[in-house]
Amino acid sequence: MEPDESAEVLRDLDEEHSESILAQMSPAMAKQLRRLVEFDETHAGGIMTTHLLIVKESDLVSDALKLLVEHRERDISDGVTVVDSKGKLLDHIQIIELIAAKSSEKLETLVKAPFPTAVSIDTPLEDVIEEFSNNRGSSVIVIDEKGKPVGRILADDIIDAMVPAESSGLAQGTGALS
Repeated sequence: MEPDESAEVLRDLDEEHSESILAQMSPAMAKQLRRLVEFDETHAGGIMTTHLLIVKESDLVSDALKLLVEHRERDISDGVTVVDSKGKLLDHIQIIELIAAKSSEKLETLVKAPFPTAVSIDTPLEDVIEEFSNNRGSSVIVIDEKGKPVGRILADDIIDAMVPAESSGLAQGTGALS
């Protein structure tokens, strides 16, 4: 289960039950989920997943491919998020671009337009949806106040947020916009 989905479940539980579940997790995972639960579901931080693969622009293509292989069990690994030496977002490079490049190339040679759409943690959901629809990518990168990537909002998370919680059927979302 993705961190954003786990946080959504924890939000629906009473605090005692939620804490008993968090106590059974690794300290790192519990800390990550506690942070996600704090975000308002009507803002970007409240629907983002923290699963993203971050690499530096100075890393080699082979390093990025190795990271993707190491995390292949994650459904969201469609590429890597590239940051500069200060950790600021530069680009999101798709797997196909990495495969087509020479393994000895530095990632900085692949950084180019179109650049990923990025929103801040506190961007209202309506604005996230607008950015996503203008972007036509598979996700929106969420950045902190310093421009560093902290998560991603995938297309299915945006759709879930738009579907009212009282809907029945297979696609039942948070309905954060209703």
